[in-house]
Amino acid sequence: MNSSGSADEYSSTPETTYSKDQNSSPIFAEKERAVYSPNNFKYYNDHLNKTQFNMILINSSINLLKLLYPDLDEKKSNLRFFMIELLRRSKTTIQSLQIACYYLVKIYRGNDTRPAMCPKKLFLGMIIIASKFNQDANYSFRTWLKICGCGGNSAGQDFDVQTLRKIERDCLQLLEYRCYINNMTYENWCNMLLIFGYDFIKLHKVFDSEIVWDSDGKSVQSKLFKWSKFLSKFNIGVLDSTKIRFSDYYISQVGHKVLFYTENLTVSSLFGNKRVFDEDVDSSLKKSRVY
Repeated sequence: MNSSGSADEYSSTPETTYSKDQNSSPIFAEKERAVYSPNNFKYYNDHLNKTQFNMILINSSINLLKLLYPDLDEKKSNLRFFMIELLRRSKTTIQSLQIACYYLVKIYRGNDTRPAMCPKKLFLGMIIIASKFNQDANYSFRTWLKICGCGGNSAGQDFDVQTLRKIERDCLQLLEYRCYINNMTYENWCNMLLIFGYDFIKLHKVFDSEIVWDSDGKSVQSKLFKWSKFLSKFNIGVLDSTKIRFSDYYISQVGHKVLFYTENLTVSSLFGNKRVFDEDVDSSLKKSRVY
């Protein structure tokens, strides 16, 4: 996704401490990461903090919508604010967002034309479906209305319970009611999703804990076109029988996109519970209607 936001947009308290132990090895880090699940930022890389991880997922979501809606104007539609507020207010888990992104790719793969509904409604529908798949207990449609800032009383509103039911039904039809994702597919998809999101980063200055996003319009469009060609030919079924590692991609970017040095200018080590978005979102965002 085209993003020029900073880490402070989501949180002002990075929580990652970088190791300066020159004896650390990627192999040791692989064993350490094994205790984490794919919805935890430490599962992928010891040099990402949770704010950066969340930013990558948000940007990935927007870029996937841009693939589905080539004419999408992110700023004009206020899409970023809508997504952040929806995820924060609904306390959507990282896992549910990753699954919702998986659904977006399935729709992209299965349709030659863009969905008839607007991008916000499509994203909302996918979050609702992913949350229902991922959690036994979930919100009613009236609660989702409140989350969207529309109140619980649907009478006289243009965005009501019936609208939400139609959004969910239309999204399920786009997915052909195939919402299941197993553990192996999920794990590989999460690695692939982070690679997709990381591709739109211009520089990752590890020692300074800084990510610089690619803000060049032509470069972003070129990357979107590249991923469009890849995903149009990608067989989602291989996610159940292959092994995709973000760590392999990350290592390939060291010295190019990934820059990290200690004070002595020596390369530091490469690697070393569900969370929800309300932990990381800037509390200054207004409590306003998001839809």
